[in-house]
Amino acid sequence: MIFCRFAFSFFWILFLFESKAQDTKLSPRLSLKEFIERAKTHEKSELKVSEAQIEFSRARESLASSLALPSGKWDLFAGPSPQARGNAILGETDFAKWGVTSGTQLEIQIPLYTFGALSTGRDAARSGTEAEEFLKARDELNLQYQVAQIYYGYQLAFELGGLAEDLVLKLEEALETGQRARKRNQKGAPSFLDLEKLQIYLAEAKARELEAKKTGEQLRSAMAWKAGFSEGAGERSPKWDRGNLKARPVFINEKPLEEWKNIAAQSRPEAQALKKNLEARKSLELSESAQRLPVLFFAGQARYTVSPHRDDPLSPFAYDPLNELSGVLALGLRWNLNFFEKNARAEMARAERIKAEALMNNLLLGLQVEVERTLADLEFYKAEGVLREEASKRARKLFTDSFVAFTLGSIPAKDLLEALGTHAMAQKANWESIYQSNTLQFKWAQVTGLPLEP
Repeated sequence: MIFCRFAFSFFWILFLFESKAQDTKLSPRLSLKEFIERAKTHEKSELKVSEAQIEFSRARESLASSLALPSGKWDLFAGPSPQARGNAILGETDFAKWGVTSGTQLEIQIPLYTFGALSTGRDAARSGTEAEEFLKARDELNLQYQVAQIYYGYQLAFELGGLAEDLVLKLEEALETGQRARKRNQKGAPSFLDLEKLQIYLAEAKARELEAKKTGEQLRSAMAWKAGFSEGAGERSPKWDRGNLKARPVFINEKPLEEWKNIAAQSRPEAQALKKNLEARKSLELSESAQRLPVLFFAGQARYTVSPHRDDPLSPFAYDPLNELSGVLALGLRWNLNFFEKNARAEMARAERIKAEALMNNLLLGLQVEVERTLADLEFYKAEGVLREEASKRARKLFTDSFVAFTLGSIPAKDLLEALGTHAMAQKANWESIYQSNTLQFKWAQVTGLPLEP
């Protein structure tokens, strides 16, 4: 019997260990950097759209390049035809007898000079691909910022939940101490009104604790969506690493505001994408304008047709399309005279170029305002963080001392609740300041286009 109990306990421990190992395997605790990498690379990542757009643009670039290469067609054909006997002067067709006519035809054209229509078209396509690559870099920075908001937001909710839980424990202990003192009619025992206030504060603290848990679960679900956690793949919900909410060091070099604006204008992916888009529109405008001019090309054609059941005239002056061997090489000039259509297309391209210029100028103007505002916010939260941290330490000490004094009957419940409110407000403000400072650094990377190590 003892052996059976030992065996059962042994296998139960193994089961728990294996379950824990599977849980660790399926749902490891991830750092911010690991969450960001997963959000970028999982199979349903938001960046897949950008990657597909780049592939499409590269295909369009290949299409533009192919227009300058030799083109043509090769035909193979076969079909019935009546028998024919004789020559070019005397001959007759016998419709009572039929045979098979077969042949092949090859045509090749090579553009030699297009007045820049093809080369500018290739330049437009190439600039379009580079613009899409910059837009993907923009989407990566946006995704990194969003993941950082969720990551630090969950840590903030965890800290606020811990604060609320600690306050609940302290208030329950204070309430129990106060009720016991009142029952014993001790000197300095809290009044009935004081005990009711403690009950109200206790209920509010429990509500805040539930609110923090709800927010944490919502952010966990948001991270599961961003980072590609799939229940269908047997994965658990995402788990954060064990680090608490801590302030990231703010690395801002002492540079003038105008220098930061210039850096953002040169480094920000959206600005680079719009510059490439403008280059593409200018090249496309030149390409459409060149379409009005003729095209010089080299052409070749070869044709061979054979009908064994028909006599071949064997004369260069007699043409028999069913028995033919011919070929030609020549220079050609093609001029599309549809000037109204070409002019309209050129004007459309010009309008698109003007639009691209306006978009770029508008972005650069807004970018300067965004850089100035974000830099001011960073400097504010950097300075505020020092003050908030000092205030939270003092408030915590005040609450701890007040709690001890209340349990000893030295101070009334009013002073304890006032110290509690000050402590909760200071701690909450400190963590919110850390959250704002941490996420704002990723916003700064998004605004300036400068890389930031998670």
